[in-house]
Amino acid sequence: METNTIIESFLRVLENNDYSLKAETIADLSDIDQTLSNLQNQPMQLAAAEIKEWCIKHPEFRDAVLSNIREIKTAGSGESASTETTLFNSYPRTKSAIENRQNPPNPPADSTTNNSSNNS
Repeated sequence: METNTIIESFLRVLENNDYSLKAETIADLSDIDQTLSNLQNQPMQLAAAEIKEWCIKHPEFRDAVLSNIREIKTAGSGESASTETTLFNSYPRTKSAIENRQNPPNPPADSTTNNSSNNS
């Protein structure tokens, strides 16, 4: 598999909340976050290898990544894949996606339940 496609698919799965992840997987995102942080200035192949290793331990995430890789290849979206040689420019996106998975933004409050000032 192509390095950039692996990383792009990993990011897409992280960013897409339609993929249901186990609590353990979400907690373990800290591990891959730390690993990728340490690899920011290393060749992308090292990051892709670490992502693959992490995915092996988290089958539901791995399956989503593999499915996404097939979608990327089928769509022929090679132009969207980065040509970067290190993770440095992609890491902020990765970190943000991991943080959003671990601490999802609060959904908007239901306005009908908060409007209790109906004093007649």
